[in-house]
Formats: sequence, structure tokens, C-alpha cells
Amino acid sequence: MYKLFFIAKNNIKKQKGDMITFFILTCVSTILIFLAAQALFSLKTVFEKRLEEINGPKIIFELPDNEESKECLEKAIEDNGIKEYESMPILNVTCDYRKKGDKEYQSYSFEVESFDENPTIMDVLPEDLNLKENDVLIPLYLKSSFAVGDKLQLKLDDEEYELNVAGYNENPYFCSSISISMHYIYVSQKTYDQIYNNQKSVDKGMVYRDVQFRCKSSKTGRDELDKLERNINEDYNKYIEKYRSKNPDKTYDSMFSVNWGLIGWGNQMLPGLVMAIIILFAIVILIIALVIISFSINDFIQRNIKNTGILEASGYTVKELKAALTTQLMLVGIIAVAIGIGIGFAIIPGFDIFFTGLLGLTASGNKSPLVSLIVAAFILLLIFINIRLISRKYNKITVL
Repeated sequence: MYKLFFIAKNNIKKQKGDMITFFILTCVSTILIFLAAQALFSLKTVFEKRLEEINGPKIIFELPDNEESKECLEKAIEDNGIKEYESMPILNVTCDYRKKGDKEYQSYSFEVESFDENPTIMDVLPEDLNLKENDVLIPLYLKSSFAVGDKLQLKLDDEEYELNVAGYNENPYFCSSISISMHYIYVSQKTYDQIYNNQKSVDKGMVYRDVQFRCKSSKTGRDELDKLERNINEDYNKYIEKYRSKNPDKTYDSMFSVNWGLIGWGNQMLPGLVMAIIILFAIVILIIALVIISFSINDFIQRNIKNTGILEASGYTVKELKAALTTQLMLVGIIAVAIGIGIGFAIIPGFDIFFTGLLGLTASGNKSPLVSLIVAAFILLLIFINIRLISRKYNKITVL
């Protein structure tokens, strides 16, 4: 064993530049794969944990805030065996908004809920906030655009509301504007009433007063929740049709619904895709490292045919020369992987900030030893396979 380490150590010295390049690229690749794999491993857990923390619903229904619609939906919900549900008044608002100080407004849709309500289902608000009448809680994914203390300006026709950003909400149903294209915000009851009562263009569709039904269910599978949601929608449409027939001049708008199976999966798509791209990029870096070292070793073997002959004459077999090469590269690889994982653990808190921005929910403490072992085993296996392919050169080159 000592003589293998002796040859490996001398070869590392002779190929110092190439070994340093191989070490750095392998280390960087390990860091990236480690961080992205840790994030992917915890992705679903972050959403499920948050849903549990807020006593989240499995299905949400939104419909116009009128007695007939609410009566029909309640009957449909109960007919499908759901006993635990809650309704919450909300505003659907389409308006222009900007941060105070910016020149241009942006047009977007908002869902507005009063933080003075005390819901038992989907209670997302932090308990330690002392909120004032002019405060607003915005989605966490807007943190990069709005800091606490900034002013959010909403413009509806001639009315402008200037709200103080007091913090962020982490609603797992509305944590990404990609899955549902609207910003979910919480304002005081006073501001809520002002937005609706002062709005001059309600008939133009800028502000609608709706009611959101939040339904708990023991069902967890996506197919089960899809079926339950579909059945409730069908029953609701059947019941509301009676009112449409009785009141042909009255409009009963369609109902919006979404279940956790769908929205949970949709919210994971973008973060999962980004992490997959990072892993793919890291693998490309590792492949580049392996290609570089392959050419380096091949060239080294060609330039050292004489030394190879001396070693064979001294009693070294081809098998031992292969083992020495394996020892050389695996030693560098193991050190690079170990340091890479160590650096990965050290910078996880910083990476979690980036990951939180993607999720729209706080992600922290994603440190799975199992993921670390899998990443290390994967990278070292690729290195080992590459070494075995390179070392076949010794079967073709002999001077004896």
C-alpha cells in the first residue's frame, strides 16, 4: 500500500497544475450539487410544514359575495362530507401600484384581506406584529422590491392609497405570482372598506367584493382533491342554476377554486426547475474537470513511458500502476468533495435567502446528512468510473 501512495504522491507533484485545476472544479461542482440537492430534498417539506402551521385548507373556493351564491356553496360543501370550513370576505382589485419614489406605475391584480379578521383556517399573520390602520402586509416574494418601512402606493381611478409596508405574509396558496397571478395583501379593516366604498369604477371591474371559502379535508392525494373539488363545483352549479332561472336579470358569476394538490405542485415547479438547472450546470463543470484530467493523464502516461518501463522492471504490475493512478485521483477527489460539502454546510444560510426568494416562504435549516452522503457517493462514483477508463491506457502502453 505504501508504494502505491509513494507513486501517487510523486505523480501529484509532477502534475501539480492539473491536479489543482481538477481539485477546484470538483470542489465547485460539489458545492453547487450539494446546495441544490439539499434544497430539492426539502422542497415539499417547506410547503407542507407551512400549510400545517397556519391550519391551511385543502381546497379554496372564491365566489361573489351574495347570499344565494354562499348558500349554494355551503350546501355543496356539506353534501360532499366537509364539516370544517370557514368563509372570509376579500376584495379582488385590479389597479396600478408602485413603491413611493418610483416613476412608473405597474398594473396588476390584488386580493385584499383585512388583518383585523381572526381566521381559524389559514391564519398566516405573525402574532408579534403591532399593526396600524395604514399598514399593509405584502407577499414575501416582494421583499426584494419593498423593504419594511417602504410605502406601497395603490392607484384606482382618481383615488390613491399610500400604505406602509409593515411586514410580509407567507401564504402557501399565494406565495408565487407565477402559480396565481395576483398579489395577496393584508390591510386594516378601515383601508379595506375605503378601497371598496370609495371606488368609483366598480362597474368597470376594478374592484369586486368576493367571499373565500376555506375547506379542510382528510384527503391528501392530488387525484382525490381534484375529484372532491370537481364534485363540489358540479353540485354548486346545479344549485345556483335554480336561482339563475328565478332571476334571469341577475348575474351569478362563475366560481374560482383551487386545491392544495394542484397549487402545492405548481408552487414547487419553478424552484425545482431552478435547482435542477443548478445541478445540471454543476455536473457540466464536473464533466469538464474529468475531461481535463483525462487528457492530462493520457499525456502524462505518454511522456513517461520510460519511467513506466523502469517501474515494471522493478516489479510493478500493470494492475498496481492502475491502482496507483486510482489512488492519486481518488485522493484528490475525496479531499475536494469533503471540502466542497463542508463549504456547502457553511454557506447554507446564505443560500437559504436565495431559496426563500424562489419559494415565497421562509426556508431554513436544510441540512440532511443523507443528502450529503448521496452527493458525495455520486461524485466519487463518477470520478472512479472515469479513472478506470483512463487507466486502461496502461494495458496498451508497455516497454517490456
